Formats: sequence, C-alpha cells, structure tokens
Amino acid sequence: MLGNIPETDSACVYDADDPYKCSYLKPLGDDYGDITAADWSDTADQCATLFDTGAGDFKCVSAEYDGIGGGECLAYKTSA
Repeated sequence: MLGNIPETDSACVYDADDPYKCSYLKPLGDDYGDITAADWSDTADQCATLFDTGAGDFKCVSAEYDGIGGGECLAYKTSA
C-alpha cells in the first residue's frame, strides 16, 4: 500500500501476459523503476522516453533523481 492508496485493483483479474494490468503503478526502467542518470535533466529525458514507449494505459509519470547518478521512473494509472 502506498500511504492510504492500495497498489492493486482488487476487482481486477490477474493476467500473466500483462502483470501490471491490476496494478496502479508500473516501474519504467528496470524491475523497480531504477535508471542510471547523470543529473535531473537526464532523468527527466529518460523517464519521458520510457513513458512514451512503455507506459501503455498508464496516464501519469513520476521521476526522481537521487543526486548521485541514479533515478527512478514510475507510471501511474491516474493522478487522483
């Protein structure tokens, strides 16, 4: 659970061909959403590309840069 928001839609039926179908978030990059990035601008550019090519039905994106060469990129079903 993310705060008070569940990570999956309990009414959804799991599909092995689409493991993120029932999830409210989808990592972009590696399995955890981690990417290697030189700075915030690089993080934003990579995350934008990953979102455009891999987000599917997910509508929102979250990008974070850790200040030491790493970042995280996650797609979300909705902003609300």
